[in-house]
Parts: sequence; C-alpha cells; structure tokens
Amino acid sequence: MKRIRQPIVSVLGHVDHGKCLLPSELVFTVDFGVIRIEELFRRTNEIFFKDHDQEIRVLNIRVPAVLDNGRVDIVRAHYVWRIRHKGKIIRVKLKKWTEIGVTPEHPFLTPDGWKKARDIRPGDLIAVPTRLSRGYRIEETLTISALESLLHPSRAHAEKVFFNGGDVRSIEDITFLEVEEVFVEDYNGYVYDLTTETHNFIANGIVVHNTTLLDKIRGTSVAQREAGLITQHIGATEVPVDVIKKICGPLIGDPSKIRIPGLLFIDTPGHRAFTNLRARGGALADLAILVVDVMEGLMPQTLESINILKHYKTPFIVALNKIDRIRGWVPHPDTSFVMSYQKQKQEVRETLDVRIYDIMGKLADLGFDSDLYMRISDFTKKLAIVPISAKTGEGIADLLAVLIGLAQRYLEKRLEVGDEPGEGTILEIKEIHGMGTVADVIFYNGVAKVGDNIAFMTRSGEVRTSRIRGMLRPRPLIEIREVKGGEKLVNIKEVSAAAGIRLLADGIEDALPGGPIKVYKTSEDLERVKQTIVEEAMLRIKFDREGIVVKADTLGSLEALVFELKENGIKVKRADIGDITKRDILEVTTETNILNRVIVGFNVKVTDEAVEIAKNENVKIILGDVIYRIEEELSEWIDNVKKNIEEQKRLTLIYPCKFKILPDYIFRTSKPAIVGIRILGGCLRPGTRVLRPDGAVVGIIKSIQSKGRSLNIAHEGDEVAIAIEGVTIGRQLKPGDEVYVDIPSSHAKVLMNDPNLTPTEKEILEEIARIKRHRDPFWGL
Repeated sequence: MKRIRQPIVSVLGHVDHGKCLLPSELVFTVDFGVIRIEELFRRTNEIFFKDHDQEIRVLNIRVPAVLDNGRVDIVRAHYVWRIRHKGKIIRVKLKKWTEIGVTPEHPFLTPDGWKKARDIRPGDLIAVPTRLSRGYRIEETLTISALESLLHPSRAHAEKVFFNGGDVRSIEDITFLEVEEVFVEDYNGYVYDLTTETHNFIANGIVVHNTTLLDKIRGTSVAQREAGLITQHIGATEVPVDVIKKICGPLIGDPSKIRIPGLLFIDTPGHRAFTNLRARGGALADLAILVVDVMEGLMPQTLESINILKHYKTPFIVALNKIDRIRGWVPHPDTSFVMSYQKQKQEVRETLDVRIYDIMGKLADLGFDSDLYMRISDFTKKLAIVPISAKTGEGIADLLAVLIGLAQRYLEKRLEVGDEPGEGTILEIKEIHGMGTVADVIFYNGVAKVGDNIAFMTRSGEVRTSRIRGMLRPRPLIEIREVKGGEKLVNIKEVSAAAGIRLLADGIEDALPGGPIKVYKTSEDLERVKQTIVEEAMLRIKFDREGIVVKADTLGSLEALVFELKENGIKVKRADIGDITKRDILEVTTETNILNRVIVGFNVKVTDEAVEIAKNENVKIILGDVIYRIEEELSEWIDNVKKNIEEQKRLTLIYPCKFKILPDYIFRTSKPAIVGIRILGGCLRPGTRVLRPDGAVVGIIKSIQSKGRSLNIAHEGDEVAIAIEGVTIGRQLKPGDEVYVDIPSSHAKVLMNDPNLTPTEKEILEEIARIKRHRDPFWGL
C-alpha cells in the first residue's frame, strides 16, 4: 500500500558564524574547568567541517549557560569553531571585573536583551553569573589572573574547584555589571566560538552568546522549540506537520488539505556534504534551501552549490538571510516577511528591493528566472526567493509554507513509498560511549526492522552484509546528532521512510559515509542488492580515456570534485577514495602529456614514499579542502605549464617578426653593422637571418642590446640596438627599411596551426608567406 512520506529538505549555502572570541579568552566548562578557547579547540581532533576560512570540530562537553528562565544550569556544547577574521575586534571591560575580546557581531546579554558588541557603550549593563565558584562573588574584583588560577588539566579537580565538589547548581542566576571601557582594535588571525544547546556560554566570567544559522526554525524565540532544526552541520530532524501548521498559520491556507506528514531537514555545510548524501544515483534531498546573505550576495561557495543543484536537478528555493541588517530595518520577531516588510519605512523597503533585484540579476546570469515567492504563480518556471532573518525569525513561516506547498504540489509522486525492504543513505559513522560504533542513517524508501539483513559498501569498496541489532530514533524536533549518547533518542523496532535513525550493526564501523545501505530478505535478493549498491556508489562517475587522477576522502567529495573539474574542461582518467599512495604516483608517471602528470587530492594525505617519487618523477600533487581553491590552483598550474611549453617552443622555432631600421641610429655600417631598430611586431632573437621584402635573405643577427645589456629576446614596441653580420648599411640594407626574420618552411608549417600566435604575429607570418611563395609556391605547406 502506497503512502506519502515526508520530503527530505537539504539546507546549503552561506554559513554564518561571525560571533566569536579571541583565542586567549577563558571558557567555563565542567569537563576541563576553566580553559582557553583555543586550547579547547585543540583538545578534540574530530573534524566535522573544514574549508579555507573555518573549521568545526565535534566537542560534546558540558558547560554552564543561561536558560530561558534566567537561571544558570549545565548544557551541552556540541561543537567548537575556529574562523579566520581580518577586521575589528572589540574589547569590553566591566567595572571590578574582567574584560573580553570579541568580534563586533558578538552579542552580550543586557537588561534589554542581547546587544552586539559594536553597540556596547560605557555605562551599559552586561550579565555575569552571580556566583562563579567558591571565593569569587560579584562584590569582589575578578581578574584574568584569578581565573587562570583555576586552570587545571584534571577533570576531577575542575569539577571540585569550579562546582564546589560537584554541585552543578552552585553557579546560579545572573546579575548585571556596568561596562567601564570599550576598546576597538585591528586584528588578523583566528577567532573561536562554541555551539551550545542554549546558544550562550560563560567566558572570562561573562555571559556570551552564540548562534546557528536559521535556528529560528527550531524555535529559539518565545517558549517553543517547535519548528525543527537547521544547524551548521549534517543532521536530521523531523518536523511534524502540526508544528508547521501552527507556525505558518494562514500562510498555508486550509490546513486540512495538507497531506504531507511533515518535513525531514538535513543540513549540509556546502555542496561537499550535499553530494555525499545520495539516493539511487540522485540527490538524497527532495528539496533544497540555498541560503544567501542579502548583504554579501552570491559568494564562490554559493555558486558551487548552485552548480551542484543544477547538476542533480534538485528543486530549491533561495532563503535570503539577514534582512534585519538592512539599514533602518525595524524587527518584528517571528512574523511573516510580507507583514514585516509592510511595516518598514519606504526607504528601507527600497534598500532591500535594490539588493533583491541585484541578486535576481546575478541569478539570471546563471540561467535562473527568479522572483519573490509571493509574486510567483508557476513555481516550475521561476525560482522562489524568500527573504528571512535567522536572528529575528522574520520570514521563517513563509519559508516553511513555500516548502510544504512545493512538496505537495510538485513532488507527491516522488514521495510515494511502500512497504518494500528499506533503502537508505549513511550520514556518518561515529563512536558513541556506551553504544560502540553506530551509523546515522536516512531511510528514504521502504521499511527497516530490527533483525533485518542489511548490505552496505565499505571504505575499501567491497559490499558487506550484517544484521540490524538496534535502532534509535530522535524524538520529534531533536536533531539526530545533537547528543553524543542515547538521551533524547528512543529505541524502536521498526522504521518507515522517510526518517533519520541511529543504527547498530556488526561491522558498521567500516561502512562508507555517504554510501547506500539496503535491507534484503533472501540470498537471491542479496545478489541484486550488491549489484545495485556498486552501481549507485561507484559507477556514478564517468571517466575519460586520458586525464588526471583524483583522490578524495568520501564518495560524495569525490563526485563533487570530479563534476567541478569536468565543468571546467579538465579530463579525469581515474578517481578513487583514500590517501595518495605510491601506486597513484606510478600510474601518473606513465602519462606522456605533461598536463596529465598531476594528482588532485581533496581532504586526503600523501604518503612519504609517494611524495619522494613525485619529486623524482616530476608529478604535481595538488591538495586542498575547498573545491574552488583546488580548481584555482590546478588552473594556475596548467597555465604555467602551458606558458613554459610555449616558451620552450619559441626557443626551438623561429617566430614571425618585423622590424624597422631607425635612420638616426646607424652606429656602424659593417663588420658587423650595428643599428638601432624598432620591433613592429612579433619577437626577435639572436641567431635569426634577415629577410627583405623582395625575398632576399641577407645577414644574420648576432646580438641584441638595450642600455648596455645583452638581451635574449626583444618584443613588439621595443627599441634596441642589433649587430648584423654579413651586411653593409647602404647596400644590402638601408636606413628606414622595414624587414623580417627569415623563417624556414618547416617552422612555418608548424606555426600556421599554432593557436597561440598573436594577431600581429599571424599577420606578419602571412606577409612572409607571400614573399617566400614568389620563389617557392609550396613554402610552409
């Protein structure tokens, strides 16, 4: 029996996390005591996401934070960020308290709510915990040196000192202290931040705020956590349709007509993660939200994401974020965009309109006809733009309403599923304390039960079988990877698509992240399933007969990189998962085309043996963790190689050149004749013979000089002195003559088909050909 499953919605594009601390700021934790945030970053090696500008690492520790009711309690810090920052840093100093250095966007808690550092002034009040630990109260002066005295590597010591022997509620409540001074400084380096459950934590004894992109969908405003989750990492959160109806209200029309059971959000920081989540050779996501910063427009990473969405034909909408940053914008929290827009001043609306039209123009250049969602009648012909503010919640209801409408109207056939054996995609493999190795999986079709046989691809490329030992499913509105253990997850015996679950099975630690996982019933089914897995996992990349070698850390990364390279005209002979080894280098050494003697690696390492062989065999290795930067480096390398090839060719071939003997610069008439010339076109080298317009070949150029320096080459426009052996000025050559270099017929034959000749060189070559063919009709042919 067929039913309609919930659509899988992927979020990708702009990652915003500009609210950060300086490396030396001290963070209060349960697990490590008081610790510098830079050191906290180094304490974990599990990289969650990384590109040129930022790196996110999995943390999962306990920290004190302020709850919605104003009480201080212990919450989870899931991730720690490190981000490049070049710009201003603001230092805020409280009276009889510490100071802290943050980026201008970083908010502090004040009696009037959260206030950005750039807006803080002396005399303002900022929240601090009433009691930090035994012996430190707000009536006493707190200094950084006093905080540093709490630093200790022992967790047991940290809990004893920081929490008075383990009473986690000995840190309670907050109070407000007056700002004494505010300093603004220039800074160029790394800044850091945490992602916590409450979006704040305590650093330097001060309550500081952090945020995640579009966390308003989750419901950080008011008292509700009702609207799902879109975070800065790959995750899976189910948002029931009842919640969506409550948030969207009248925007979705008659609620009884909604047949979609809800939305399943997965968040992908950039297209690398998006392409790693696949289903049956296509994108796992049924719909995508492309987040664009209204203040920045389309960034290089955004363009990459658009290319991937086009390639996989994934329907998407544009969430135009940060409308609250438009100058003069008056926030109306959690209201629809249409309502908030109508309440803005005319000049504010016009400013936003200009930015929207500019982005629409950029999208048009990429082949998309776009418009604001409320102006679109046919969503199959136009790309919808939904302006939002992740900070204030404005436009979030509009976004959800558009997603529900698109899914129900255009994707119902795709969303039909039955009770056949389950098919899914592995999000990631991880080690969970008390559970062992688990797989976070999205099942997009069919049914899976505890005890079912499963097949999946391993990192080595083989298909392995196992049996489901257990499954846990997040409670509604809880992201599958939000916690390290099993809390907020419930044991289930059976799951129907679409759903994100945590799966336990023997051998799952070797499974390929991003690879398929399938349930099978019989041994006959297994053979078919194995073949399907191989086809889906490895045969989705088309290779060329010749080209470069590509290596990557995951299947999705590999596919994304190969796709982008091919889009830029780069042929790929082989692509594989894993580090670059001796075998890869030796394969490349067989290439006769020097432009193919290169290996590109995405987020992989190179063995020492491979590095040594590459040096000896002239094999180029290009590594990186951002696709467009790899493309840039590869393109630059190819250009340099082509330039060197061209320069070497110009050393072996005589290229066209025409020059004029300057009448006023006859320094010697013979033995050798020394004259001043002007290069009219092409380039001139010593050792070439001189060709007159009448076809006579006279003399040979022995040397070229300029300002007393000998030259190996002179270019168009240069005025230089040359020595010509075998001529007398006034006889074979005269002042004012315009002459050529003599080109052998065999050289001319090559040059006739040289695409790198300049227009001037081509013109001169044609003039020389007309001269030479008076005596030899087959010259250059």
